Amino acid sequence: MNEHIMKIGLGDAEDKKKKLHLKISNGIATKQERDEYNLLRDALNTIILEIPMVCEIPQEEEGLDLISKSAKTSCCRPSIAKKSTSRG
Repeated sequence: MNEHIMKIGLGDAEDKKKKLHLKISNGIATKQERDEYNLLRDALNTIILEIPMVCEIPQEEEGLDLISKSAKTSCCRPSIAKKSTSRG
C-alpha cells in the first residue's frame, strides 16, 4: 500500500465537513458522503491543538469539556503570550 500526503486547507476541510454534516442531519446523504464525512473528521482529529489555559481554580476537565465549562463560567481563559517586538 502506498502512502500519499494530501494537502488541504483546514478551512476548506471544515467547510466541506459542515456541508456533509448538514446533508447527514437532513437524512439525504449518500453512503459515500457519510464515508467522506468520517474520513474528514478522522483526518482533522490528527491535528492536535495545544492551547495553554489559565484557570482560576484547578480543573478536572480536558479538551472540549474544558472549553464548554469555561464559556459557561469564565473559570478559564487562553494564556496568550505577548510577542517580543524588540529586534537585535
